[in-house]
Amino acid sequence: AAVATVAAAAAAAAAAAAAAAKRKAEDDRLAAEKAAEEEEAKARALEEEEERKAEEASRAVVAPIVAPVPVSAPPAPGLGESEAAAILAKLESIEANQKKLEEDISARHKAELAEMEARIAALEVEKSDAVATRSAEDAAANG
Repeated sequence: AAVATVAAAAAAAAAAAAAAAKRKAEDDRLAAEKAAEEEEAKARALEEEEERKAEEASRAVVAPIVAPVPVSAPPAPGLGESEAAAILAKLESIEANQKKLEEDISARHKAELAEMEARIAALEVEKSDAVATRSAEDAAANG
């Protein structure tokens, strides 16, 4: 009877140890999941911050192009005639540079588009040649 009691106590201790190990494994898994979620949240926050900064930088670059300063603006009060003329000359120079940049961008875009269209046409020819070759090979094999 004493041996059975000792054996039962050992079995109960083993079961308790197994249950504790199972709880610890579950706790470790939950902690790892929580750490992974926190890392993902940090990564998302960092990515969103980088996107926000990129958008701000983009707006800073695009804003002058989208809303150019009109060249025909009247002189500001308090400016002399020569100062107003110098400012208008500078604005005209900026507008001319802006127009040149827009033309350059448009020309590059058209060139890239033409290159892509040529590549697509070449690939379509290559594809049709491959299909024709395969059809001829199949016809020859099927005799």
